[in-house]
Formats: sequence, structure tokens, C-alpha cells
Amino acid sequence: MKTEMDKNIQIPSDLEVSIEKMLDGMDAASRILADGKTAMKGPQADSQARIARIKRSFLSITAAASIVLMGWLGYGMVRNSAPQDTFDDPKLAYAEVERVLSSISSNMQHSVMGVEKADEILGIQKEVYGGIKHSHNRNN
Repeated sequence: MKTEMDKNIQIPSDLEVSIEKMLDGMDAASRILADGKTAMKGPQADSQARIARIKRSFLSITAAASIVLMGWLGYGMVRNSAPQDTFDDPKLAYAEVERVLSSISSNMQHSVMGVEKADEILGIQKEVYGGIKHSHNRNN
């Protein structure tokens, strides 16, 4: 329904062309935003696109390597989670335990002898230090 007021409004002759240009521009802008592309052209745009591809590739490779590493670690944990019997004969197992404990005892004996020797050296150093300190105090 047109009113008298509507009849008096002047419509520009190029309004339809202007609207089409505006819609085309909006469509192009929405495509650029949707594709994530910039309006740059030339070597700089190519360089930035190449860098973006390299970054995406690096991130993909890193993610894949992380997944493989986590799977490998998980497999190792599951595989090593349960102890495995290495002896079927209890006598052989007992003999092996005795051998290991004897080896540990022997190694501990060497360590104890080393500690005793270190204790002797420290005792001598304490005596020397005490003598020096005593003679220093006497001179003052």
C-alpha cells in the first residue's frame, strides 16, 4: 500500500546498482573471513601463507609424535607392571637370592671399610685442627 507520502519520495536511478555492489562486497568479505585469507597479494602474501603451512605442519608432527610417545610409554608401563617369575625351581631361586645377598654384603663391606678409613682421616684432621686452635689461643 502506497501512501501519498511514498509517491513523493524520489528514488535514485543507480540505487539498484549500488545495492548490488554493496552485497557483492559483503559476500567477498564474508568469504575472506570464512577462509581466513587476507586481502594481501604478492610475495608477502605467499610468504605468510608458506609460514602458516609450515606452522600447521610442525604442530601436526608435534601432536603425532606426542601421541606415539604416550602410547609407547603406556605400553611399557603395562608390559612391566606385573612381575615375572624367572625360576621354576624354588631351590634355584633360593640359591640366586643367597648369591645376590652375598654380593650386596660384600659391596657393603667395602663401603664400611671406606667409611672407617674416612673416619680415621677426619679424626686426624680434628686433632691437627684442635692442636692449631689450642696453640693459637695460648699465644693470644
